[in-house]
Formats: sequence, structure tokens, C-alpha cells
Amino acid sequence: MKNPFYIRPVEKPLVNPIHENQLIRTQMESNPHFKKNSMATALMSNNSPGPTITLERLVHALINVKLESVVRKKSFFINEIQRNVPLMADRSVVTNVLDSLLQNVLNETNSSCIRISAKAYSQVLLIHIYDNHEADNGVKNVISELVRVEAKKIGGYVGITRHQKNQTVIAFSFPNVPMAA
Repeated sequence: MKNPFYIRPVEKPLVNPIHENQLIRTQMESNPHFKKNSMATALMSNNSPGPTITLERLVHALINVKLESVVRKKSFFINEIQRNVPLMADRSVVTNVLDSLLQNVLNETNSSCIRISAKAYSQVLLIHIYDNHEADNGVKNVISELVRVEAKKIGGYVGITRHQKNQTVIAFSFPNVPMAA
């Protein structure tokens, strides 16, 4: 039987090690959730050298940061995002929104299977977070006004698209285009 908490390791380094310390230092000061994971910190920066970061790798890094909380809540994440989905939009905004949504889902539920998937429609990315929980009420306070404002910075939308007895689906959509200079 496979371990439901197993998350496969990232195969390739994400940033040039020379620049990683500078990225880590600046991002750790602005977001305490990333102090434990330099990979998640490095992924936040749009200025990181090398190839475009994929959405799958970003979500993987965010999940790794939350493993301790996930186990404590008797829940688990499943990253269903395909490996070839590039993230062209402002990485720091996307990271902040996804981090807040994932953390809020964890805060609101116990014994939950949280699945993250994404589809690209032309130049728009649609990310779904499925929360399959045991509780009848589920996720009520997941999307704060701050998360909505953050998503709007890149022309994005965050909302609950389905709320049934044992499942809540949260959608985050945004134009996946580089920011204009």
C-alpha cells in the first residue's frame, strides 16, 4: 500500500545556488510560511535565473512546507497538476494566493483529501482546489478579502464554485502572461 503522505522529490535544482541566498533572505523577511523551505522561497521570485518554473513545481514546494500541519490534521494533499504547465504570471502573487488558500483549507478541515489540479485555456490558468472532507459544513472562511485583492493584482479571480455536503471546490483563475514592464 502506498503511503498517502508521500510526495515525490523534485529532481532538478530550481535556482542557481549563487543567487539562492539572496532570494531566500528577501522572501523569508516578507512571508513567515517560507522560512522552513528555501525551495518555496526561490520559486516565488520572478527574477530567478534559469528556465520558467512550472506550476506543478510551485505547488509541490508549497505542499512540502505544509506537511507537518497536514499530518497533524490527518489530511493529505494530492498534486494533480501536469508537469508541463508553465507559470508565466507574477510568481509572488500566485504563490501568496495559493499559499493562503491551502493554509485556510487546512485550518478549516480535518481528515481531508485536498486535491490541486490545473488546466490551461489559451492564456488563462484555472486552478481548482478540491476539499473532500468529513465534516458537513466544510470550508466556509477560506477566501478572505485579502486573497481576492491579491488575485486581482494579476487580473485573477478566486471563488468557491461548488459547496456540497462533503466537498468544496475553490477556483483560482488568472491570465498566465508575463507582467508588463
